[in-house]
Parts: sequence; C-alpha cells; structure tokens
Amino acid sequence: MLEYEDEGEVWYSDDFEITPPKRRKIGVFAVATLMLVSGIFLKTTLAANINLVTGGPIEFGQGLLAATACDDAITLTPQTSFNNGSGSTGLFKLAGVVLSNLNTTAQGCAGRTLTMNAYGQTGSSLITFALAIASDGTFTSSSGTISNQGSQGANSSVSLTLSSNTAATGVYKISIESSSTILTCATGGSCAVGNTGPGGGIIYYVDNGSGFNCGVTFTSTCHYLEVAPSGWNTGSDPSVPWAISAYQSTAVPGITSRNPVFNDASEIGLGYKYSLAIVAQGNDLTTAAGLSRSYSGGGKTDWYLPTTTELNLLCQWNRGIAQSATTVCAGGTINSGAGASTSGFTGDYYQSSSQATSIMTWVQQFGSANGIGNQGGAMKYANYLLRPIRAF
Repeated sequence: MLEYEDEGEVWYSDDFEITPPKRRKIGVFAVATLMLVSGIFLKTTLAANINLVTGGPIEFGQGLLAATACDDAITLTPQTSFNNGSGSTGLFKLAGVVLSNLNTTAQGCAGRTLTMNAYGQTGSSLITFALAIASDGTFTSSSGTISNQGSQGANSSVSLTLSSNTAATGVYKISIESSSTILTCATGGSCAVGNTGPGGGIIYYVDNGSGFNCGVTFTSTCHYLEVAPSGWNTGSDPSVPWAISAYQSTAVPGITSRNPVFNDASEIGLGYKYSLAIVAQGNDLTTAAGLSRSYSGGGKTDWYLPTTTELNLLCQWNRGIAQSATTVCAGGTINSGAGASTSGFTGDYYQSSSQATSIMTWVQQFGSANGIGNQGGAMKYANYLLRPIRAF
C-alpha cells in the first residue's frame, strides 16, 4: 500500500512497478611508477618540457628540481581506473596513489600534511588531494579511502584511493609537498559532524568505519555527507517538480522503484547515481535533480538530490536526533549546535531522488505540520522543496 500527498490530500495506491537497474562494467588498469626524487616534484621517463617554477623549463627524465620537504626519498605510484562507456563516459581516471619509502617518524613527516596536485599537460592543477600524518604516524584524509598502511618508521607505506568525485582525467604529472599546517575538513583533512565541508556546506553524517558506496557508478568509497548551506540558491529553498511533463508518468531507467518507502544503509551515497539517471532521462534545471546537479558550491560539481535514506539522516541531524539509517526521523527539536541552526530548512516536505512508482516519488516532512519526519509519496508533477547534498 502506497501513501502519498497531492495538493494537501493523502492518496493511497496498490499500483506500482519495479524497474531493475542497469549495470555498467568497470575495468582497472595499472600504470607506470613515478619516482619522487627531490621531495616535491616527480621524475618521469617522458622527455617533455614543462614550466613548474620560474627560471626555465625542467626536462623530465633528464633534470631534477631540488626542494625542501619532510622526506626526500618517497616513491609515489599512481593508480588509474577506466570507466567503460560510450562517448565521454569512457575515460581513464587517476584512481589513487601509493606512497612508499615514506618516513613517518618525528624526524620525518609525522605531524605534517602531504599535499598532492595532479596536472594536465598545460594549465593549473586539475585536482588537489592530501594526507595528514599524525604524530603516531597514522594517516587521515577526506580525499578518499586509506588502506595498506604500514607500521610507523623510515620506510612506511600507505595507499589512498580517491573518491570518484575527486578523481580526474587527463593527468600528466603529479607534485607533492609537505606542510606543518594540519588540514581542516574544508581543506582536505578529516571531518566531524557540524564541520564546514570542502563544498562550503555542513557535514551532517560521518562514517568513520569502512565507509559507504558512492560515486557515479556507486562503486567508490566515501565517509561523509555534506549538505548545501542555507541560501545555496541565493534565497530560500526552491520548490519545483520532480520531472518535466514528458516524464511524469515514466519510470527512470536505472532507479529501483521502492514501495513501501525504503530506509536502509545500502542507499547512503546512492543519490548521486540516481540523480544522474534522472537528468539523463531528460529532466532539466526546472526539476529537483537537475537543479541539484547544477549547484557548484565550493567549486564542487558532484552535488545531487538525496535518496530517502540520505534525506532521513539529514532530517535526524537537523532535529538533533540520534542518526539511524533504518529509523524514521521523528520528534526532537531544531539542533542549535553543529551547524544545524544555520541550515535554514523550512517546515515542509523535501524531495528525494528515490522513486516510488512510475508516477510517484518519495518526500519527507521537515516540520511538524503533518508529523515531523513523515515520509509520503508525491506525484512527479507536484512542487516540493529540495536541498542538494554531496558525498566524499
């Protein structure tokens, strides 16, 4: 039985359909190792001249750049992945890096941050990512997932797998530098609930364990959910339909219709893939997913419309309620701390990217007019509020 609200009235329906998701293949390929000789820039076997500093070009493979860093013997091995798809979707990406021969003692890089920049053949850095090294030699990073960390010492090693939202294509060279400045959440360090995130929003959910699936194909790993700040749309949250008229009675390929509403940890991070599917169907900037995807706060282009689970966690944080993926948001009061007092949510229904049937989607009440946290179905042509989020 499906319950939904349409222009102030509650409707019920037993009619729904299931649309199985389409799957895309991904291959992973290895690439050549780059050696960090000087502590800040990399030497390769390519003979291309590039200008990284004033005073003339450096010819990789024949010249070195001397610089000061916490360690001058680091080996950096880039890792790539390939997204199999047609057109621009079939691309190689920088998937991560492996650092070895790294001195993580107090005489080396302990207490410092390693910042890496990936460049194309010309122009400025394509992406920046970082590893913060604590005094005990352990690593933290908000740029991706850390694994294979060796014990502290003069020859430690660590792997950093970048989130798909951080990965870049067309990488030609990588630089690395150290700093004694500990990174904040907004600049690449670890995050806590209430912190300002890299996108200028507020961190509202943290998974400090193994993380959750995320990214374009829902195969990357993320640890944080960030919600766009109040005023992200230069005013109050907009109220728009879920789909344009041509698709208000058509199921979105790639989205599993859920009836009844589905609150489950497996849908944390899934909103990005769902939002891409909604837009790919043909829904434009006049719709909830399209408008969410068009937001670029903090220079980030991975904002999206949350799933029911991600929206429910957002409601719980906003109401100061203990977060649970499977428990519906209820009760509580507007949280005066951890950034919630400036979140600016209105007391009305907010949209999710989760589909109920071919003609309906799921929304959730953030106020008390119809019960705090109430989740109901809504017609795709109906106007409801939206707030973008992102995972990293």
